[in-house]
Amino acid sequence: MAIPTNQADVLTGTNGPDTINGLGGNDSISGQAGNDTINGGGGNDSINGGGGNDTLRGSNGDDLLKGSNGNDVLNGGAGNDRLNGGEGDDRLLGGEGNDALVGGDGFDNLYGGSGDDTLAGGADADRFYFLASDGSDSNDKIADFQNGVDKIVLRDLTVVSTEQTATGTKLTFSNGSDVLLKNVMATDIDDSDFIFQSTGIPL
Repeated sequence: MAIPTNQADVLTGTNGPDTINGLGGNDSISGQAGNDTINGGGGNDSINGGGGNDTLRGSNGDDLLKGSNGNDVLNGGAGNDRLNGGEGDDRLLGGEGNDALVGGDGFDNLYGGSGDDTLAGGADADRFYFLASDGSDSNDKIADFQNGVDKIVLRDLTVVSTEQTATGTKLTFSNGSDVLLKNVMATDIDDSDFIFQSTGIPL
């Protein structure tokens, strides 16, 4: 495997469990098979975990993170990131910035973080997380919410209004943030679509 530098590196792991740490620069990193841990570092990085149960972390750039057929953890960090879990039961954390998260197949947990994020769980029953600490300026979208199947998890938040719009149902939370459930009728949403938690329960 090449030695990471502060330039734009191409780094490829092995078929075993690898730990790869990018530095500065816009890096392209591939983990291959194995349960890998990959840190992109600075720059706008493209990270592909490959097979296995991988942990992928961006940093302060606009990163692209891709899982594959394992149970992966993807954390975009700062920047406007794109995360795709692929197959498996994945955890996707957008971090700061305006992020796009796609869970893919499997039972996925998606948390956009601060910023205006677009979330899509994909197939199976998924959970979408919203925290009071996200701030009042977060305006998110869930592209494929399935009422009666998926869950909206609220931590130290309540729903203060439900509004039918031309494109779906807008939920406004007690901290002033909101989420649009695209192509969902407000009359189809009820208490069974929500899980209420307290801060401190890990995602």
